[in-house]
Amino acid sequence: MREESQPIGILSVQNYASILELMQKKYPAYLATTVLAGFAGLRRKELHAQRWDQIDLKRGLLTVTKAKRNTPSMRIVHLCPSAVE
Repeated sequence: MREESQPIGILSVQNYASILELMQKKYPAYLATTVLAGFAGLRRKELHAQRWDQIDLKRGLLTVTKAKRNTPSMRIVHLCPSAVE
């Protein structure tokens, strides 16, 4: 069974804040993944491939080593202060 493509949307600040609050309360193990998806714009495959040793919270950097086809295989993503928090 195939699903139809859905348009890519953009979350409002209020919606994203609600999602983060829900994740923090009910699914804290997935909070970091939700933060990286929203604040760093990582794709699903990139999110699943990341390890904690690739995140430098002091410098606010994330080294992405696994990427989707047609993107650089390795890149540095700057994390905003809200993502680091």
